[in-house]
Amino acid sequence: MAFIAGFAAPAHAEEPLLLTVDQAVLADAVDAGSRSFLHKLATPTVRKQVFLWMQLRGAPELLDKLKAEGGKLTVHHVWRKYVFTSLETRLDQPLAIGRAEDLQKLGVQAAASGYFTWRTWSDKLNLSPGNWRVDLEFDDHEPVMCKTGSGDVRPCQYPFAVN
Repeated sequence: MAFIAGFAAPAHAEEPLLLTVDQAVLADAVDAGSRSFLHKLATPTVRKQVFLWMQLRGAPELLDKLKAEGGKLTVHHVWRKYVFTSLETRLDQPLAIGRAEDLQKLGVQAAASGYFTWRTWSDKLNLSPGNWRVDLEFDDHEPVMCKTGSGDVRPCQYPFAVN
């Protein structure tokens, strides 16, 4: 088992994931008050603002670690652009999961449902045309792992094209 910034990352699919992605959406805007995306984007357009909005799910064990760490875990949306066949551009945007003032509310949710949720997003202006990918990573650049529809576990990566 590898350790990621004090958080254990599963090495095999049968090990529990402390942090997973319930939903990821490319959007044209996010309402900060409701923490919801406004309109899904099928294909982002050049020179328009693009958001990657996510609803994350945390296991109760992650909440315990958040409490021990002062209420916050930082993950990153890393925006990457393909140049020819390799990833060249790296635009890193840190995102905080949890806030000290929200720990009690998250604890109530975790006790009631067995997990807590957190909505977060990042955005970029004026993306150039081409193929892009956003990776979800921990502070030490290790990937956050996601379950696929078939139950496999792999790094959380979200590819898209900008036209």
